Amino acid sequence: MWSFAKLEQLVWYICLEVFRYVLTQILLVLDNYLNGDPRPEAVQVPGDG
Repeated sequence: MWSFAKLEQLVWYICLEVFRYVLTQILLVLDNYLNGDPRPEAVQVPGDG
């Protein structure tokens, strides 16, 4: 049975994961931009090469 506490915990977890993902993407874009490589496609495939 779903309780409100579990639902709230799940919502917080999802929010934090989304925030962490977005922050990581922003940092990757900034890192590429500061290194003179402002191509956004350099970010799209992590772990390639």
